[in-house]
Amino acid sequence: MQILTYLRLFYDIAKLKFEIFLANANHRKNNQQYFVIPTSNGKLAVLSARQIKHFSTHPYKKTRKFVNGQYKVTKYYLLPKGIEHTVVMRDCFYYTPYKIGDKTTKISKQVKKKKSLEWLTFTKKHRTNRAV
Repeated sequence: MQILTYLRLFYDIAKLKFEIFLANANHRKNNQQYFVIPTSNGKLAVLSARQIKHFSTHPYKKTRKFVNGQYKVTKYYLLPKGIEHTVVMRDCFYYTPYKIGDKTTKISKQVKKKKSLEWLTFTKKHRTNRAV
């Protein structure tokens, strides 16, 4: 049982490190700030600031239901509507600097370690709360 726990821990750490690698590679390529954020199904996504703005203002899915003689349209957004940049920086698990060589928005080692521990507690919580 303990071996399985260590394997899950190793897998979660490897998954986070791979997403951090992708964020850094995209940052070097496009010179934009990237964030590693969780999705609703417990996975990680690497999004730029432009993509975050797009996903918070444009719905990815619309459904229509016929209720009381009228159609009711429900819009689903990937991110909360009108989310701010500072909220994303606080809630993400990793972020790259704003531009290449920018020292003010660079993530420190203490914050990086804290966010890594947050990711591990998030995966543990998500794993225990999901339906079997």
